Amino acid sequence: MLTSEQRGEAKAFMLAKREQRSREAREQKQAKAERDALDRELAHERWHHENMPEWLKNIPDNYTAQLAIMGWFLTITSKMTGYNIPGVGVIM
Repeated sequence: MLTSEQRGEAKAFMLAKREQRSREAREQKQAKAERDALDRELAHERWHHENMPEWLKNIPDNYTAQLAIMGWFLTITSKMTGYNIPGVGVIM
């Protein structure tokens, strides 16, 4: 039979072990999340670089088309940031 002091020590030991397992589980979960994020980033980078030649072939050679695309980017940037482009009216 255990004395009350021994029972207290056993209980403290079990709580310490439970906390340790809990801490290790949190650390493992955090490490897995970091690995998964890195894997996603690397996969995106590979995909991005693999498709770049195909995307470059789709860029228009026509100056008018390039100007229209640039105007579209400026307009969408203006709308997203709230900055005004001098000489351009407000389009809603």
